[in-house]
Amino acid sequence: MSAILNEVARAAEDGLVTKKEYEETKVAFLEAKRNQIERSVELHNDFLRQRLEREEAARVDLDLKKSKFQVEVHRFQAVMGSSAVTRRAKESAEAQFLARMGFE
Repeated sequence: MSAILNEVARAAEDGLVTKKEYEETKVAFLEAKRNQIERSVELHNDFLRQRLEREEAARVDLDLKKSKFQVEVHRFQAVMGSSAVTRRAKESAEAQFLARMGFE
């Protein structure tokens, strides 16, 4: 598009178009270029917004999993640390904990 503007400038120098026509062409060119840049910025922002939303969702999911894991560990530690619970109950609790954590 810049080549077109250069041609119009040369035509203006040669007297084939008026200075006003050259200025109008230049304004139209610059407006088109601005619109192109604005659209590019919009697309880039949309991409970044979607990426940020995905990363935020992944972070929230990770935080939720971490919280659930911490609750399970706390429960398991409470059972294992209790002197009132039998050895068999502790073994059962351990098996259930490992199953919930996906190790069995």
